[in-house]
Amino acid sequence: HISITDHDTTEGIGPALEAGLNFGITVIPGIEISAYDFKKDRKAHILGYYFRIPAVNIEKLCLPVRKARHENTLRQIKILAKAGYDISEEEVRLEAGPVPVLYKQHIMKALIRKGYTGKIYSSLYKELFKGDGICP
Repeated sequence: HISITDHDTTEGIGPALEAGLNFGITVIPGIEISAYDFKKDRKAHILGYYFRIPAVNIEKLCLPVRKARHENTLRQIKILAKAGYDISEEEVRLEAGPVPVLYKQHIMKALIRKGYTGKIYSSLYKELFKGDGICP
């Protein structure tokens, strides 16, 4: 048995179930939902397992999160370009492939391609996206 938990989407479950059938592995539908703990003032992640597909209500819950994340990534691309990084939305979209939502990992892949760093979770990632980074 295995469960693969995508962030804020159930779109990968169908292909995972199919792959499981091909390899004789039972795939348990799973999800990791982004949340916020207001009492502790920090991000939190809610894990869910073994739900029915299609997970219409889970998708309704996650859609605004994905939309906000995508819009934030577009904003971050503009901040980076303004700060002198040679990066564009089109280049980041190329790194995302068929995924419709852009994430900061896609930004980092574009920056890797341009030679700014050699890996996603590098000191540049921390400098740009963590703490007092220019792309909060």
